[in-house]
Amino acid sequence: MSLHLKMYIGLLVFAWAFTKSGAQECGADLILVVDISCSITSPNKTLMRDFLEDFVGVLDVGTDDSQIQLGMVLFDKFTYHPIYLNSFTKNEEYAEVVREMDMHIEPNKGPRCGTRTDKALVDTMNVMLKEENGLRTHNPNILKVVMVITDGATFPASAAPKTKAAAKELRIVTGASVYVLSLPNKNNIDGSKEFRALASKPVANYLIDVSSFADLTPLIPPLMTAICVIPESEVEEITPPPTTTAKAVIVPEPVTPGPTTPRPTPRPTAPQGLCEGPRLKCQVFMSACPHHNRQCCGCHFMFIDPDTKGLKTPFQMAREGKCLCEDCIRKAWFCLPKQYKAQYYIGPPLPLKFGGYGRKG
Repeated sequence: MSLHLKMYIGLLVFAWAFTKSGAQECGADLILVVDISCSITSPNKTLMRDFLEDFVGVLDVGTDDSQIQLGMVLFDKFTYHPIYLNSFTKNEEYAEVVREMDMHIEPNKGPRCGTRTDKALVDTMNVMLKEENGLRTHNPNILKVVMVITDGATFPASAAPKTKAAAKELRIVTGASVYVLSLPNKNNIDGSKEFRALASKPVANYLIDVSSFADLTPLIPPLMTAICVIPESEVEEITPPPTTTAKAVIVPEPVTPGPTTPRPTPRPTAPQGLCEGPRLKCQVFMSACPHHNRQCCGCHFMFIDPDTKGLKTPFQMAREGKCLCEDCIRKAWFCLPKQYKAQYYIGPPLPLKFGGYGRKG
């Protein structure tokens, strides 16, 4: 059995378990924005196609409000629309298009140079995320998600300001969360500054550095859970124009200071040395933890078990005495095991237990 086949079978098992567990309890209209410019070699484009085929093969696709609808934009110096949100409803239909679509893989077909990320983002907002092309507007709980997969910044560079403006407009106008999968560039051109401007906030959660094209497929499980993360709201700040109208100056009457109220004693933090050790501070790997799942403990991401290297919910890790120094766990009273509450809890003071109406005694 080939390595690719083994990996695909593993993804199918993950997808089945993922769906049965109810982890994907959100619907989303997902747009993949994929760079196919000439800076990506033919072998790497083949790896990217394999990744896309595997990804669309394991998503829970369909028109139900709890399912994923998928659209796709390819771009080099031009843009292409192989899939709209309302094109298909079955995984195999998406996979067939991915296998057949022209990504300019063969050198003799002359791959086009140019990376017009700006045009791709404009098409995403003005074409893909439209009701006539399948966008579901009847339910505000259906998320809008855009994943930009690219190896480099906008080219020509003169179009870079258009890319940043298009990304900002896309996020603000549509409310979409924008992920950027940053792939290695064969010319070692650093596009990280532009990628940070594209990604939703906080950038650390939405900008994913991929060390090689071969590492795309192993990212599928965390990407599947990332779809359900709700981004922070991003509102355009508008500075009001200065006014020239003179304002009356009101002199406040002197106020006699009353008795001062003593400030509450700050909650003690963990004793020095308490949070030292790899089992207490844990790594996250872009695997989202659905906000409505109590096992997430208020944390946005799953944790990597320092012992098994597998993904677990924050609740599971806390039960095992791991990741106890992550702030989101320390602020979740119900997540901390009883034996750790006194030392690690740093959340707001808990209300007194309700003792019933009326006086006692």
